[in-house]
Amino acid sequence: MFWASGADAYGNTATKKVGGKLFGQHGQNDTDNVIRCVYSSEFVGPIVLRCVQRWEYSRELDMTTVELVAIAIALAVVIIGAFAWWYPKQRKARTADLRARFGTEYERAVQKQGSERAGQAKLLDREKRVEKLSLRDLEPAERVGFLEKWTSVQSHFVDSPTGAVTEADELVTSLMQSRGYPVSDFEQRAADISVDHPQVTENYRAAHAIALRLGKGETSTEDLRAAMVHYHSLFDELVRAQNVVDKKVAA
Repeated sequence: MFWASGADAYGNTATKKVGGKLFGQHGQNDTDNVIRCVYSSEFVGPIVLRCVQRWEYSRELDMTTVELVAIAIALAVVIIGAFAWWYPKQRKARTADLRARFGTEYERAVQKQGSERAGQAKLLDREKRVEKLSLRDLEPAERVGFLEKWTSVQSHFVDSPTGAVTEADELVTSLMQSRGYPVSDFEQRAADISVDHPQVTENYRAAHAIALRLGKGETSTEDLRAAMVHYHSLFDELVRAQNVVDKKVAA
């Protein structure tokens, strides 16, 4: 029961208890739930009915709100669960892909950057940088010219291994420049080469390291021979006919 009250035209008031809740002249119950009752000349029946209708409508709104909140929470739980399942798999797949594409350069980047995530970000930055370079294939005449120069460099090795290694380093640098690679800094050259030619990048690093030791007298004939082999692997990779545009599209 609760009490519903109203006033007639002469200011007389009436109160009725309905549902155990008391409503005074201002329509406020003992639990601070306000239901305003509309006065009618036929006081008891209509006014009580209208108060009951208002109370039932309020309960329906409360139930609807609870249901919407419950649905929202359930959806949030599903979304979070799906993301928690998907993200590790996506990250694992990206790691496997970068390892396969960059080979030893992957481990080098991770070690140098201090973490796997930072190393992967560095490799992805390399790809973005190389995509912006204006790389091109050699013209047939250029290719022939470079092949002839390499033959000449190799022939010098017998008489001057040190000189041949120096020439090989310079020839590879010239070839990279002709293909469109920036050649101002060795580390940047190696990083750029690793995007499209990861299999020979480690060879390039090893050959360059030997070339740097030439002036210090720290190289043997075997070291110099190994440097020539390493330089040749990169030279052969770069001098071969390739369609750069088609290769990028295929990737």
